[in-house]
Amino acid sequence: MSLRDRALFRDRLLTCRSCGIRFLYSAEQQRQQAEEPECCPGCLALEAWLERQEPPRRRGTVRWYDTRKGYGFIRDEEGHDVFVHRSAFRHQGRLRPGQRVEYTVIETERGPAAEKVVRVTE
Repeated sequence: MSLRDRALFRDRLLTCRSCGIRFLYSAEQQRQQAEEPECCPGCLALEAWLERQEPPRRRGTVRWYDTRKGYGFIRDEEGHDVFVHRSAFRHQGRLRPGQRVEYTVIETERGPAAEKVVRVTE
């Protein structure tokens, strides 16, 4: 690499779009990466860690479920309704009103929905 090419890469300070702190973007990193990072190394590590985490499990009671249509609602412990589709509890029989279940919640464009539903035997 010529001196002219080396001069193109200089250590720079960038501002993280997530947390707002300034971080060093070294000349060596610039040579190795195709594009400039938007987040600091700390925020990138935190995002990667959060993606690996399992959402918390909740408990509730099946309020109603229509086996022909394949969907229904679970009432959580705080009294809110959560949509449940048959694909959320495959290979576990069927849901019945009054049955206790445990599940994770995902946010959809239509509201909260249950997934990974399992029956609770107490």
